[in-house]
Amino acid sequence: MSPMQLRHPPAAHVAVVFLTPRCNMSCPYCGSDEGFSELSRQGAWALVEHLSQQGFESVVFGGGEPTLWRGGLREICAAARARGLLVQVGTNALDLPADAGEWREVDRWVLPLEAGEAEAHNRLRPSKGSHHAAILKALDLFSAHPSGVTVSSVARLGGEADLESAARLLESKVRSGLRLHSWTLYRFQPMGRHGTANAGRFALGPGEWEATASELRRRHPRLPIILRPDMMHSKQVAFFWGSQKGLWRQGPGSWQGPLELDSPLALA
Repeated sequence: MSPMQLRHPPAAHVAVVFLTPRCNMSCPYCGSDEGFSELSRQGAWALVEHLSQQGFESVVFGGGEPTLWRGGLREICAAARARGLLVQVGTNALDLPADAGEWREVDRWVLPLEAGEAEAHNRLRPSKGSHHAAILKALDLFSAHPSGVTVSSVARLGGEADLESAARLLESKVRSGLRLHSWTLYRFQPMGRHGTANAGRFALGPGEWEATASELRRRHPRLPIILRPDMMHSKQVAFFWGSQKGLWRQGPGSWQGPLELDSPLALA
């Protein structure tokens, strides 16, 4: 039986929900796909209810950039939390609401950091103004968050020095009081809106991912490093996004197919 013929998808604990394909950045290794639809408020609520009924433990709201979603980010976070889900928001921090530090509806914010040095980080995360400065501001804003903050970085060809400087910056922030839940290290994947075109620039060769990850763990044993060599084929994570044909799910493993909800799905 092929994956598309499976009646029931494999179990997963974490749901990653792509709320919108819109983004206010154009990172050269972005793996997000532009070919999905923005979820409507009604569709997002129906999906959250489905996740709760299916026994998911955590939901990560992403995109694109979730703060640009027009359905009410804080409200959908509250709805998910009310249904017993641990709620995370993965954001580039450029359009954080002024009161984001007071959002108790969010259990954990996930922020990107590609290098400890501003120039190196900003080359990989181009934006109006310094994106590195925006991340430092967000880290300070969420430094006392009860559940801590997750920081994510992309391991890529020639990026060892940048990751080392990011590790040193995080260690400094932790000493200053940052509650770092984890530093998640993703292996670059040649996929999505920009990652496919830049595979030659960023793809790691045989053994380079293992060597990079091993060295960072050796040099920084006190950092809570989590390794994600191939997030799209995780055994614990399922991805959800909207299309003109309805809602789709991928994962765990290679399973992919349409999702049927008890409540009708509406797309923006």
